Amino acid sequence: MNRPSRTRHSAEHWQKIIAEFQQSELSGAKFCRLHNIAYASFCQWRQKLNHSSSEKMNTATHTFINLDSIASTKIGWNIVLKLGGDVELMLSRA
Repeated sequence: MNRPSRTRHSAEHWQKIIAEFQQSELSGAKFCRLHNIAYASFCQWRQKLNHSSSEKMNTATHTFINLDSIASTKIGWNIVLKLGGDVELMLSRA
C-alpha cells in the first residue's frame, strides 16, 4: 500500500501559516482541519518559531528607564508594557 506523499514546507512558509492562524480566532486543531494541515507538524513549527523569536528577543539591546523619580511622588501613575502577542502588563498607582 502506497502512502500519500507529503509536502515539505520551508520555515518561511510555516511563519506565514502561524501568522494566519494568529489572525484567526480558531483553535489550533480547527485551523489545521480547515486548512488540511497536520496538527502535530503545526504544533512543532509553532513551538520552534516561538522559541527562535524569543531567543532573538533575549539577544536584543534593551533600554531601561529609571522610575525612582515617579515612584517617590504622591501623584498617581499608569504604566503599560506591551510585551507582544497581544500581551500587556499594566501597572498603576492611585
